[in-house]
Amino acid sequence: MDVTFNLQLNPANPAEFFGACGLLELSSRRSAAEGWFDAEDVFHLTTDEAAGDPVSAALHMLKTAESALPETQKGDSPLTIQAPVDIRLDWWTDSKSSALKTFAGQQKSVGIYGNLLHETSANLSEEMAGEELWSAVNPGVKGLGLDAYRSWTALNMGFSLNELRDKQQSPPCRPAIELLAMIGLQRMRPLANSDGIEYWTWDAPLSASVAGAAAAGQVEFAKLRRYEARFQKFGQNKSYLIAEKSD
Repeated sequence: MDVTFNLQLNPANPAEFFGACGLLELSSRRSAAEGWFDAEDVFHLTTDEAAGDPVSAALHMLKTAESALPETQKGDSPLTIQAPVDIRLDWWTDSKSSALKTFAGQQKSVGIYGNLLHETSANLSEEMAGEELWSAVNPGVKGLGLDAYRSWTALNMGFSLNELRDKQQSPPCRPAIELLAMIGLQRMRPLANSDGIEYWTWDAPLSASVAGAAAAGQVEFAKLRRYEARFQKFGQNKSYLIAEKSD
């Protein structure tokens, strides 16, 4: 029997959109799964699993896999996440999508992934689930730079990201969202340029394999909205801002 999980989110926030894509990706590696968005900013995920919530299940998959092995000693090395996930992450090395890479300098891909997994695992140990686990906030964690919530939080607190960096502080991180976004970007690639990215939500149930084309606006029958997100720079790193949307 198919079960549908509904997740309220803000698709104008790149991390939340690609986090939903990552949720679809990992769910499809456990069983048949389809996902779509609606006009009320709800992401729907249908699976043939009878019990459990897909957010917890997806993050438990990543926790069980444990190892994310870098292929080289370079900071931006591709990562291979082992069974039961079995996925290679290298979207930040794609020359055609170079704008996607948000980290540089001393940050390493394996370190970003490891920190997000550690924080998410801590939340799992507290038996969080569903939307509570999805939106859980952990302070002092360096994330991926996709979550526009972090930029808004810094500005709302009266700090710039440069000031926070100088004080060796970070705005609060939502590790589950950023970790899932790190997975989602591997297949669901937006259109990227020197100023930012463009991506589309879709309004028909699609498998992960078809959703990859839909996110880039290449599935005409299922287009819902187009989003354009720009980034701001702080040092060698970048952080994405809330996207502008159009129908």
